[in-house]
Amino acid sequence: MLWKAHYSTIVLTDVTMWAEEEARVIVGGFGPQDLGDMELWLRLIESEQALQDAWRVDLTAFSKEDREDLIRASWVKKSLTQKPPEWSETWPRRVYAYCPPARLLMIGPATEDAWDQFREAAMACLPNPERSEG
Repeated sequence: MLWKAHYSTIVLTDVTMWAEEEARVIVGGFGPQDLGDMELWLRLIESEQALQDAWRVDLTAFSKEDREDLIRASWVKKSLTQKPPEWSETWPRRVYAYCPPARLLMIGPATEDAWDQFREAAMACLPNPERSEG
């Protein structure tokens, strides 16, 4: 029997982890094993023009050596400045994407359905210039 990776994404709503004022989207992981899934989330986020400057990355769980040796300099520049609160014991320690304004937390890979839901929530939380002009 071959081992297969687990490709489901846990969707949690009404979650308040921490508030990084500048970040509309936060992607994080818990070590080098999460870098591939973090990369996918960030590529999808950066593919949306409106979200390109709205993301931050949580590298606080990575060792100093991992941050120096494995993490892109562009990610380190956009890393969170504050340590997040304790990760809930009921949540798996896997890659995650969090949208603080929407209070939406996705734990796991960016599957098509997960990305569609996350993108919709993140885009809905962006300032709408048309609303402020009226």
